[in-house]
Amino acid sequence: NSKFAKSTCIFCQSVLDDYDTYKYFFQVNPINTTSLAIEL
Repeated sequence: NSKFAKSTCIFCQSVLDDYDTYKYFFQVNPINTTSLAIEL
């Protein structure tokens, strides 16, 4: 369980690091954002 939690934390941190990039990408590609949300 802690191994999973650690990898999740690393994943979350990378998302936070790239948040501005994602935000810009989502603004440019709202359709891609919707399909990504559906996949998740």
